[in-house]
Amino acid sequence: MVLGLPHPVPFLLGTPAGGGLVSSGPYLDTTKGTISTPDAADLNITSDFRITAKFRDDSAEAAAARYLAYKGSGVDLAYGLLSTFASAFYGGLGWPSGGSGSQINVVLGIRTTYNLTPPGLDVYRGADFVGWGTTSDPTLQATGLKSNDGVTWTPQGSPPAPVAADGFNRDSAIPLVLGLGWLGRIYWVQVERLWSGLPNNDIVWRFDANDYPGAGLTYGDPRGRTWTLSIAGAIVPQGESPTQLPGPAPETPEEVTL
Repeated sequence: MVLGLPHPVPFLLGTPAGGGLVSSGPYLDTTKGTISTPDAADLNITSDFRITAKFRDDSAEAAAARYLAYKGSGVDLAYGLLSTFASAFYGGLGWPSGGSGSQINVVLGIRTTYNLTPPGLDVYRGADFVGWGTTSDPTLQATGLKSNDGVTWTPQGSPPAPVAADGFNRDSAIPLVLGLGWLGRIYWVQVERLWSGLPNNDIVWRFDANDYPGAGLTYGDPRGRTWTLSIAGAIVPQGESPTQLPGPAPETPEEVTL
């Protein structure tokens, strides 16, 4: 399913006019811990889908797997979504048979293209996966996405080769974990179903650090899903950092066309 999105446009990198830092709101500090939600039927991927997130990668390029979203363990693997390894940025990895030997890789591009290297920038990034099915035919096409505001999304780079339609379909009994191996921040991340070529705002799940009540390891979000922190204090109430935003440009901006 191709979304007919507009062509990418230039955007400006840097802090707002006059310099300084931008208040970035609460976030999951993945250098402290992760957050998880129990296994549920709707966490299984059963259609075309979109994953989007606001996050920050503070890691250097290294041969280490880092995931924004990961579901599985040992020989009960299902999928990992939005991840990095060395210089690569992955839309997703899938394990159709549950073991690591049957891995499906979807590399969206290199970290520099997605503004993850050099590290330390708050960004909105994501991917669409279109052509879902129940066979191993190579029909599942990923498209990288970027945004300046988390609302309007445009394609990023050249789409990778299609992979098996059922590459992310496995039903794992393991909880969904956010921030596994990640070094940085997760402000929010969500998965939506896609129907008939267009998003219909059918949000399957969404983690948003703004929903955290401020205390406790476990809480319920507005959609009725339960989240549990791996350690107290992993959600930081307020952050300040350089960020990618619309609005006034810096006095001497660097204009980058992606």
